[in-house]
Amino acid sequence: MRAMRRLWPALIAIGVLARLWLWWTTIGSNDVIGWANHADHVGRLGLAETYRTERLYNHPPLAGLYSVWALATANHDVLAFARLLKLPALLGEVLAMVLLARHGGARLAALYALLPAPILVAAYHGNTDTLYAALTLLAALLWDRGRHGLAGLAMAAALNVKLIPLVLVPLFVLSAPSWGALARLSLGLALAIVPYVPPLLSAGEAMYRNMVAYNSSADEWGFLALLNDAERSPSTRALATPLREAVLFLGRYLIMGGAVVIALASRLRLRLSMLEQTALASSLFLFFAPGFGIQYVAFPAPLLLAVSTGVGVFWGVASGVFAGALYGSYLVDGDAGDPWYSSFRAPFPGYCPELGVIAWAGLGAWIYLHLRAASRGTPANSAAGPTDHDNPADPGHRADPGQQLGEPEPAG
Repeated sequence: MRAMRRLWPALIAIGVLARLWLWWTTIGSNDVIGWANHADHVGRLGLAETYRTERLYNHPPLAGLYSVWALATANHDVLAFARLLKLPALLGEVLAMVLLARHGGARLAALYALLPAPILVAAYHGNTDTLYAALTLLAALLWDRGRHGLAGLAMAAALNVKLIPLVLVPLFVLSAPSWGALARLSLGLALAIVPYVPPLLSAGEAMYRNMVAYNSSADEWGFLALLNDAERSPSTRALATPLREAVLFLGRYLIMGGAVVIALASRLRLRLSMLEQTALASSLFLFFAPGFGIQYVAFPAPLLLAVSTGVGVFWGVASGVFAGALYGSYLVDGDAGDPWYSSFRAPFPGYCPELGVIAWAGLGAWIYLHLRAASRGTPANSAAGPTDHDNPADPGHRADPGQQLGEPEPAG
């Protein structure tokens, strides 16, 4: 037992060192170049004009302002800019490990530290997804401890990293155990709007177009991995084309509708913790995604691991292998010793789509099995290890079935 206690910190250190090495020695993906372009536009034109003239700028205002600082501090050097750009993602990794250690012990933090998916997205890719993933985990854990206002603040912070966590907001709203809890949540969430207000006043329509109506690239992921090739073949095009168009059109509605259904089903019957609800809804986001970026695989990673160790490890490894294969396939040839740089383009090459389908199908199977177990009243988190639903002090403890919105909360 004493040896195991020494093993977990050593494994965490290995994961941290792997992140630091990738962070310091690589440029990452072409998202880094995209962010440099965003920073140049925001710095020269301001946020409002950038939203109006740059359709690809779909990030919150604070993220854009941070990129301006990073580009200026790096003096327009690409590698230095990449290092600064990845700092928020690495901060998210620290937060995720601390939260997982408090939730399930050093073992859970060590498992997360070694998962390929968050390592690659945080330290190599060059985007901010692991930060909003960690803040979402923080919000779910705070909510399950009855800290509704702080949960709202955590979600507000996540929404100022990227707008993707917006798909989870209905879970919190519909799960509020009382009007007071809903008011505290709303107050916390309201702070998310503050940084958006200045550009909204003059570029509201452009912000909606860029951020809300936006779809990522229709790459070979999920249903599209099965339909893109079929649409290219003359023998299957007539069948595949309407199905592909349906996926592209309906995906966002299935994601938001799925989150609402999870929240209502949990309130009325399933009694899922907020940790379970966010893990399910973030997984639905990827399962029905009408557009895809490889960095999105980081979104459910800490949530899944906190709910089920086995599922979290499967997802972190399977999606990490998929991500690693893509980064490797898109590596740009350069001189020996040049920093690694991966330039993505469509379609995904070689066997990469098949690797993605394995991760995607496993995620869909877990969604189904978890909901079925919850509906039957069987222990849905038997693989989780650290979660104890019989302990009211535990973050996974489910609310009293009799407590409804509008009823007073119990003292404390």
